Amino acid sequence: MQAAQAFAMRLGHRDIDQAMHYLSPNVVYRVPGRHALAGSFHGVDAVLAHLLEFADRSGGTFDAYKFEDWLASENTVAAVLDAHLQGHGASVSERMIFLLGFDASDRIAAVSVFFENEDSIERFIGV
Repeated sequence: MQAAQAFAMRLGHRDIDQAMHYLSPNVVYRVPGRHALAGSFHGVDAVLAHLLEFADRSGGTFDAYKFEDWLASENTVAAVLDAHLQGHGASVSERMIFLLGFDASDRIAAVSVFFENEDSIERFIGV
């Protein structure tokens, strides 16, 4: 839970590299959708590049202002949160779910990001 929270708190910010040690070398980070940042990113370097691009596109304004719930099992943690982003003259508030899977060494091996309203994220990020 501590690793999941520390990693999630850095998402959307340029200092995300400080949280990369929580990731497994074989991590897979998935973002479904049709927007420009959707896709599957394999390995720490690809995940870092993706997260830095996300921080750039949102001007570092990603604000997870309310973590509504943390759900944990033996190898999985889910975070339900409300977030606000703004940039390039637009803003969006969105409910999100981050699903984090852990490997045997307690590193994050899988991350899936789900947005409540894909259309609003697509308009904000672009295609």
